[in-house]
Amino acid sequence: MDELQMNIPKKKNVFLMVLLCVATLGIYSGFWFIKRVPELNNLGTKSKAGKGLAIFYLICWILFLISAITMVVITQMEGISGKEAITDFKDVSIGFLISFFSAIAFLPIALISLIALSFKDRGILNQALINKGSNIKISGFYTFVFTNYYLQYEINRISDDKEENGRLGPLLLFFLILLAALSMT
Repeated sequence: MDELQMNIPKKKNVFLMVLLCVATLGIYSGFWFIKRVPELNNLGTKSKAGKGLAIFYLICWILFLISAITMVVITQMEGISGKEAITDFKDVSIGFLISFFSAIAFLPIALISLIALSFKDRGILNQALINKGSNIKISGFYTFVFTNYYLQYEINRISDDKEENGRLGPLLLFFLILLAALSMT
């Protein structure tokens, strides 16, 4: 196996990716994007991936997590329960406010970065599919909804030369999530 063949996107278990992401409170996704940069750049496409946005996403996500965890800790330390109504803004500690507004600021930045990373990598994979002679395009909808998990699903399909086959996994997952959401209402 030559050097280029060794450094192309490799198959990964998507279910295991989800478990790692849950276990690391989402931090694994940032490392997934960073790890894929050299692999995606060896696909012979005009567009190239970079680590900058992936590192930015990871930093924003970690800062969001720190803010959210700090907010929870402060709430527990101050004995505030969700049932108590705060009647005066002065009753809220400055630490809680800083944590709250930090979380509010970092979360959308991290999510926008995640979506931007996903669509950048989607573009590279679509160019690689064109170079391979395929007319199949990686779904923008599933990329938006499932981000790097869907991209890894597609990488697995491309590695197995099954990109021309119908996509059943993301559709089933989408309907299961939709059904679960509807059952909670």
